[in-house]
Amino acid sequence: MSEIQEDSSDRELEAALVNRARDGDVDRVRDLLGRGVDPNATFAAQSEADASPVTGKITALLFASWAGHTEIAKVLLEAGAEPDRGSLNGKTPLAAAAGKGHSGIIELLLEAGADPNASTGSAGPPLGFAVHGGDKESIKLLIEAGSDPNCRITDQDYTLLSYTAVEDEPQLTEILLEAGADPDLVDSDGLTALAYTALSGATGVARKLLEAGADPTVSPGHRSLPELARDKGNPEVASLLRSY
Repeated sequence: MSEIQEDSSDRELEAALVNRARDGDVDRVRDLLGRGVDPNATFAAQSEADASPVTGKITALLFASWAGHTEIAKVLLEAGAEPDRGSLNGKTPLAAAAGKGHSGIIELLLEAGADPNASTGSAGPPLGFAVHGGDKESIKLLIEAGSDPNCRITDQDYTLLSYTAVEDEPQLTEILLEAGADPDLVDSDGLTALAYTALSGATGVARKLLEAGADPTVSPGHRSLPELARDKGNPEVASLLRSY
């Protein structure tokens, strides 16, 4: 995350707030807020030299959420920082915290009214980032706050259950199913989460999906799912699918 240029009076102080929030300097953040610096000041995102391009509007809270500075996030929210303000490459403060597994900050943001289903551009909602990050506490906090377990996370309408199938994460599969995720949703390629287990060989995930009532007859092409699993070199999944 790049340094915001501190180049003029009021804006210089606002830039200092953003930079100190990023760096974890809680005393300096308190000092700047005490001097009346706007906790909602925004700056255009800037890329580091030789780094991938970034887009969005940076706030002190966004940086604190991304970096995991819980005390600073708390101080900013108490000073009036808006919990959904700012985004970096489509990530709101909540999505940034979710992707890094900063569950304490997630709690603070949700208590302050952050939208658990907010999505900026094509980046997807916070729950998608939490599942990708793999932190179970963060996932559960978002689900309890109303995050949709059936949300889509790519332009191909990829589901969270399909992600757990590709990554072979049966514990995450179970959490999502318990939250009401539909195991038979298909993406734009016609693939269900169960179809992805046939491709990936995620036997544990396949078992969880089948126990939850996933339909093993939903196939993206002329081959059945057991045939697809066999052809991909996943005989254990093929055998499990045939048993249903």
